Amino acid sequence: SPIAPAEIRGGEPLTLRRLLGVALTFSGCVVMVLGAMPAATDQANHTLLGHACLFINCLGTPFFILASKPLLARGYEPLLLTTLAFLGNSVLFGASLVVVGAVPALRELMCARDEESAECLPMWSISSGGWAAVSYISLMGTAVPFVLQMVAIERLQASLVSAYYALQPLAATAVTYVILATTQPPHLGLRA
Repeated sequence: SPIAPAEIRGGEPLTLRRLLGVALTFSGCVVMVLGAMPAATDQANHTLLGHACLFINCLGTPFFILASKPLLARGYEPLLLTTLAFLGNSVLFGASLVVVGAVPALRELMCARDEESAECLPMWSISSGGWAAVSYISLMGTAVPFVLQMVAIERLQASLVSAYYALQPLAATAVTYVILATTQPPHLGLRA
C-alpha cells in the first residue's frame, strides 16, 4: 500500500482506518501465502521464488501509483503514461529473458516443467492455446486494467486506488468460481 510513502511525502494523512485497512490486506496476503505453500521441497523452492516475485511486485506497485499521480496532475494522459510504462517494462522484461536464457542456473531455476518428468520445457515453446492465453492476459488482464488504473489515479487518492488493487484476488476468485460453475471441464483450460 502506498500509505506509508504518501504519509512520508505529506500527500495523505495517516489515519487509524487506513492502518486497519493495510493490516487487513496484509493479513489476507499472509493467509494466502501460507495456505499455498507446498510440502515438497522442489515445488516449495519454485513457490518461494514465485512469492518473492509477487512481493517485489507488491512493493513496486505503490511507488508506481505515487509516481504517476504528479505526472497525471501535470496533464499527461493516462494512456501515454501507461504506454511508456509498458515500453519500459518490455525492455526490462526482454533483457531478463536474455539473461535467464543465457545463464543455465537461472534457466533451471525458473523454467516451466513437464508435469510427468519434471524436466524443463523448451524456453520458447508455447502452444497456440498458450499464445491465446498470453494475448488475453496482455490485453484484458494488463493493458486495459492499467489504463483504467491511471484514470483512477488521476481522480482519486493513491491509497484508495491501492485498496481496489488489493481486491483483485477477490474479484479473480469470484470470476473463477463463475467459470468453474458454469462451464464443462476443462473449464476454458483452467485447472481446478
